[in-house]
Amino acid sequence: ETLGTGKAIDSTVFRAGFTAWMWSNGIFPKVQYEPSGDAGPALAALYGLPNEPAANDTRITPVIVSNHICYLDGLVLAAVFGSPKIVAMAGARKTPIAGKIMEEMEVIFVERGDKNSRQATLDAISSHCDSWQQGQRPLLIFPEGTTTNGEGVIPFKKGAFVAGKPVRPVLIVYTGQFDPATTTFVEANGRTQETSDAEWGMQIMGHFVHSLHVRVLPPYIPSAEEQSDAELYAQNCQAYMADALARVRAELTQNSWKEAAGRERGGLGYRFGDFTRMTVRRVKQSVESFAVGSCVTRDRR
Repeated sequence: ETLGTGKAIDSTVFRAGFTAWMWSNGIFPKVQYEPSGDAGPALAALYGLPNEPAANDTRITPVIVSNHICYLDGLVLAAVFGSPKIVAMAGARKTPIAGKIMEEMEVIFVERGDKNSRQATLDAISSHCDSWQQGQRPLLIFPEGTTTNGEGVIPFKKGAFVAGKPVRPVLIVYTGQFDPATTTFVEANGRTQETSDAEWGMQIMGHFVHSLHVRVLPPYIPSAEEQSDAELYAQNCQAYMADALARVRAELTQNSWKEAAGRERGGLGYRFGDFTRMTVRRVKQSVESFAVGSCVTRDRR
C-alpha cells in the first residue's frame, strides 16, 4: 500500500490497544454481517478470485460507505474493521483524544467549504481505488458529508462513487440511553440548546455504556450505467441504504428492551427497571387476554 506502510496503526499491538480503549470507555458495538448473496460470486469473477469472498471480510471492496451520526463513528468502525483509511470532516480533528487517533489512522480531513480540499479528496479517493488490491485496507467514507440524527440517510455526495468501483455499505444504529447524534445541540425540558464538542465529549465520558449496532450489508456492485455516472451511482446506493436502515431500525426496535418494557423514551438498550416494566406489562396483557377470552365464552353460552 502507498499509505500505512510501517505505521503503528498496522501493528497488532495498536489495534488491540485501540479496542481496549474503546471497551474501557464503555463503547460496545455489536456487528452483524448480512449474507453476500449474488454479490459474492460477482466479486469473485470481477477480481479473478478462486473462491467467493467471505461475507465477514471487509477487505473485499476498495471502499466502505457508512451513514454518519457522530464523531465516534470513525473510531468504532476503525476498531471493528481493522483500521481502514478514513475520510471525515475537518472538525473531527479537534475532538479530544479521538482527533489524535484519527491523525494516526491517516484520515483524509475535508473542509466542507474549501473547493481545493474537495478536489484533493476526490483525487485521493480515485488514487486509492486505482491502486487498491484485494486484501488491502479499504477506504471508509461517510458519503452524507455531515452528521445526521441517524433516523434516515440523507443524499450522498458523489466522492465515494467517482471511481465506479464496488463499495461495502454499512449502517450504524446507536442503541444506548445517551444519543451521541447531538454533537451541536441537546434537548432539555422540551427545548433545544446549543452545545460544544467539549460538552459532547464530557457526556460521552460521563455515560458508562454506549451500545450500538453495526450492520454490514452485502457489497454493492455498480451497473455499467452507474460506473459511468457517479451521481446516479450515489443516488441508487443512498436509496438502497435508506431502505435497509428503515428495515434494520424496525428490526432492532421490535427486539429491544425499550419495546419489551413499553417505554416511550430513551434508547433501545436495557434501562434500569426495564425487567420489572416488561414483567408487569406481560402480566397485564395476560390478564386482559384472559378477560376477553372469558367474555367470548360467556357470550357463546
